[in-house]
Amino acid sequence: MCFKFATDMEEKLSTIIEQSSQLFMKFGIRSLTMDDVAKNLRISKKTLYQFVTDKDDLVNKCIDAACDRDMDHISCIAGKYYNAIDELLAISTFVSGQLNNIHPSIFFDLEKYHPQALAKFEKHRHHSIFGSIKKNIEDGMAQDFYRKDLNAAFTAWIYMSAVDNVLHGDLSYMPNSSMGEVYQEMVRYHLHAMASKKGLEYLKNLNNNQESTTK
Repeated sequence: MCFKFATDMEEKLSTIIEQSSQLFMKFGIRSLTMDDVAKNLRISKKTLYQFVTDKDDLVNKCIDAACDRDMDHISCIAGKYYNAIDELLAISTFVSGQLNNIHPSIFFDLEKYHPQALAKFEKHRHHSIFGSIKKNIEDGMAQDFYRKDLNAAFTAWIYMSAVDNVLHGDLSYMPNSSMGEVYQEMVRYHLHAMASKKGLEYLKNLNNNQESTTK
């Protein structure tokens, strides 16, 4: 019975985190009070506080869950595709979808009001994501789809720096583009910079196939 109670509590917490994350993504973090969260989740604020101590605790739990979810998804992608180019394009499609659903104020809100949660997110990106990208580069070099003269760690660092500019940089130069679209353009640029002759030919064929399917 105690085990069943613990499981029910864990499931309820998971639901609260998932639904709260969706609210923060849609409306931003600062704009929502705990009363707003409870109302949207259709629970009392007293019930909400049985699972989190305050708003900062809720935001931290949402970030933890988001990092775990992202890595699970990326891990499922890894090794599933024919080559490193397909793998990175699949990852970029997933990441782009995430970015297009993020409220513009999210990172400002995290930086100013929830620095611990932001630190967790940055650690996740600069360790887990960096490792995944570095492995993709190493795999692409071994498959001859990326240039053999690449320094995998340095090239992965360049990728992460470019992502930083997408997340925190000034996107006013691309007023008609979403954050996800800017990110995907960055990935295409990055792929062409890494690609070997074989990789460039593969990218050309992919582009031609996409153009033919849209006609």
